[in-house]
Amino acid sequence: MKQDWSNTIVIILSDVHRCIKQEASLLGSLDTVKLARLAHNIIKLINIQMEVSDSCTDMPIPTVLPWNILYYVLKHEEDKIHSLAACKKVEGTAGGDCASLSGTMPSSLMLLFTAHEYLGRRSWCTSSEGVLLFLCVDVMTGEIKKMSSHPFYEDVIMGLEQCFYCLYGHPTRRGKVKHLQEHNATPVSLTWERSPVVFNFFKPAVLPEFDSLKTSTVSSELEVLLKRIVAQVPTEYDPSKLADAVVAYIEGTSDTLPDPPESVDPIVAILYYLLGDYYFKNKEFVKAIRFYTLDVAVNPSRKDSWAGLALSRSSQLEQRINSCEPKNEGTILRRGMSSLRCFKQALDIDPANASLWIEYGSATYMLLSHISRQLKRSKQLGLSEETIASHETKKIEYLSLAKKCYECANQCEADGIGNNEMWLNHYLLGKITHKMKEPPAVYLNHLYLSLQYLHRMNAKYPRKILYHSPPYLSIESLELYYKIHALCFKFLMKYEEKPAPTDELETVRMYLEKTSKSPIALFQERSSCVMLENGDLEMLPLIKKRAKKRAVTTDHDYLEGVNSAKVFRSRHRASTESITEPEEVTVVREILDSLVTVVTEKLAAEEKRNQPPASQESAVTTIVLGDSPLRRKQPPSNEVICIDLTGTESRAELQRLIDGRQTSVITHSGKFENAPATSSSVAAADTTKQTTKPADVSETELKQILLKMCVRAMRDCLSRFPQHFKSLYYLARYHCHSKHARNLQLSYEYLMHSGQGKSDISSAGLFAERKNTNFFTGIWHTPGDEIDRPGSFASHMKRSVVLLMEVLRLRRDVDKMVYVTVQLSRNPDLDKKYLRDTDRIYLVKKCFKQAMAIAQKELNDLMNEEPPPDESVLISGLLDVYKAWQAFQKAGVFVEEAGDVLSEAYKTFKLGEVDSSPPILEQALAFCSRHMARDALLKSQESMMPKEWMTPEGFGIFGGFS
Repeated sequence: MKQDWSNTIVIILSDVHRCIKQEASLLGSLDTVKLARLAHNIIKLINIQMEVSDSCTDMPIPTVLPWNILYYVLKHEEDKIHSLAACKKVEGTAGGDCASLSGTMPSSLMLLFTAHEYLGRRSWCTSSEGVLLFLCVDVMTGEIKKMSSHPFYEDVIMGLEQCFYCLYGHPTRRGKVKHLQEHNATPVSLTWERSPVVFNFFKPAVLPEFDSLKTSTVSSELEVLLKRIVAQVPTEYDPSKLADAVVAYIEGTSDTLPDPPESVDPIVAILYYLLGDYYFKNKEFVKAIRFYTLDVAVNPSRKDSWAGLALSRSSQLEQRINSCEPKNEGTILRRGMSSLRCFKQALDIDPANASLWIEYGSATYMLLSHISRQLKRSKQLGLSEETIASHETKKIEYLSLAKKCYECANQCEADGIGNNEMWLNHYLLGKITHKMKEPPAVYLNHLYLSLQYLHRMNAKYPRKILYHSPPYLSIESLELYYKIHALCFKFLMKYEEKPAPTDELETVRMYLEKTSKSPIALFQERSSCVMLENGDLEMLPLIKKRAKKRAVTTDHDYLEGVNSAKVFRSRHRASTESITEPEEVTVVREILDSLVTVVTEKLAAEEKRNQPPASQESAVTTIVLGDSPLRRKQPPSNEVICIDLTGTESRAELQRLIDGRQTSVITHSGKFENAPATSSSVAAADTTKQTTKPADVSETELKQILLKMCVRAMRDCLSRFPQHFKSLYYLARYHCHSKHARNLQLSYEYLMHSGQGKSDISSAGLFAERKNTNFFTGIWHTPGDEIDRPGSFASHMKRSVVLLMEVLRLRRDVDKMVYVTVQLSRNPDLDKKYLRDTDRIYLVKKCFKQAMAIAQKELNDLMNEEPPPDESVLISGLLDVYKAWQAFQKAGVFVEEAGDVLSEAYKTFKLGEVDSSPPILEQALAFCSRHMARDALLKSQESMMPKEWMTPEGFGIFGGFS
């Protein structure tokens, strides 16, 4: 009976609610008494609903419609009051009561808040399919639209968020919105009809752009809600049917873009773009491409979607190129071209967007760099003639396109609509014009301009750059400093043994000197530098006020054998001395400090070469020049090292010393050497805008002087940033390939020196931290995406390994070549791959062949010597091959191939006279193992003998073994 009564009430309330919704004026047809009675009865029903125990989960009257009907009644009365108030205002008799109500929340709206709160306590707020909350949402959104500064705006917003949370469970993580209460109500399904209210409430006020910050995109919570709305899009509004045609246009299989729909729903117009932007800025590029494609299907003129598509595709391409896994080259080129097509479409819409031009140029440069690497490896990859010709054509096309992109970006900057990226534009233009084989005047000018723009942006030039926290633009500035010298180095090495074009050589000399005077070379940040009218950078005088000229006094007692451990540059001391030194004295001290560095390095190297092995080690003195400690051996006490300063006391001689940039240094043997000053000291000494080439220097000498400037700059880069692996490579390359400065030991040390023990270099080698599990440990990517371009790191590692193999081959160092082969033969984990798999496999095979060929040739040469050497020498040559076989056998690589080489070496050793059985390899192994065991026994006996029993030849008194 009670249930029947309850059901009857529900039916009545439903009919009343339906009538009021269909015709709101029905309430006006009731007189005041009947309307009051209706309200009174509704309130009784609400009391019955709410006056139940807290443990009760079922509603006594299973509907929330009494709250809705009561809202309509209250709203009707409020409208009637407002109508009367408006009439009185027109008649000029408005009282203060109306004004007093204008700043308070209407009773009808307050009722909705109260209803939600009371029903929410019992998890009943979404009962009756959420009809109460839908009413709340409609009313509250209407209130928000009424006026821009609503008197209770915050309350309404919070109420709406609570309604959406109960209705749709958005946001899923309530903790992010503190005021939300957990009503544990059953959510209702989101429909397309109800989607506009939700979407318009949560959508960003301003659409994010492709290059805006990540914080401008939608949140992860909103992304979930937007995907729910996407699932409700009706078929007639769904752009998926146009997606294939758009993809065909992007990939170039179609020349026309499909026409957009004639009518587009307002939600659909931005729904897909918001999702595409979210996934793009969260680096989910596959999803980003999907939603951007759907958006351009309905909004083909939206620049940001085309830009997002282009950047997403180029990011995928970047990941693919950076991957060291085997890859399908055709796929890479197709993706690259589709990315460029999207960039072109975006720039057709907005041709004055500097950011887009830069990104377009970056993607083009990435693609042409990849093509260039493919062409360099054409033999290794087995590319056909057609493929090579196609790549050559594409390379020329992309070079021109990349150059155009950065020139257009420069034009945008000049028009005042750029992003202050001139340094980047000129940096890439320098690299591009160099690849286009334009003269040095073109590409060096771009690089120097880039250095200037970085300086204008207040770049920092610390003496030491920390990898994980580099100062502002310090890495970029150092890279420009390095790049200028690297390209000059390439030019000078190209013409080291042949005449160079005079104008180009003069250009290289000019830019090397300009760079040596630049603020980065002298650690002069913008606060202490000025920009000249012609655009050159000039250091402000180290001493602003000229002081009285005084006699030049020396502060270098370390050259007179005094036990002074530290000598500071005069510019460091000038700030603490009461009397300021003349500028000429400061310049001289800079030059002398640099000369001391050069001379002491030469002395240390000479003494190390001339010192007998059994002599006692010389004492070591530490000299501090500026901030860099220099360790050198003290000369013997009967020799004095000095620098002749008598000629510098006259002003004319001083000027000659400064302008010529070389001074006479008396070495410990009493002879004179011309020691070129370092690049920094040259800059400190040169107070003119440009220095002319000394008339008495030949072209060959000039090229060597300029090469040494490049070498010093590379060392300077290492001193500032020890992780600068490219400088180590160039230093090793210089000492390996230079005809005038070839030093294979030095080249080897720049590559493999561990940084401990005696060495002619002050830094650790490129592969210093190598481990058995990772040959490349300790080599890090250069920070900054502008510097570390896609694919460049793996290419640098490859050419470094190639150089190492060449050095080892020239040194005939079989042991180290075997070591490198074994190290590179291991297939590293995915996150520890420094070489592309194809390159690694190719280099491993090449290194193995070279190592075994050298070992076999060494034995063959010994066998062909006249007169024949002792048998022990021949056995030693055979054992070298055997040791290589042992290393490969232990590592499990090239075992069969090494065995064949060992068998052939054994046959050569035996002059072809080998037994028919057992197999030759077994005979060789038995023979070598016996001699290895005998040698080990001999060494152990020698180690136990007293030294006085040993002969000078190192054999025991019994003459050793026969």
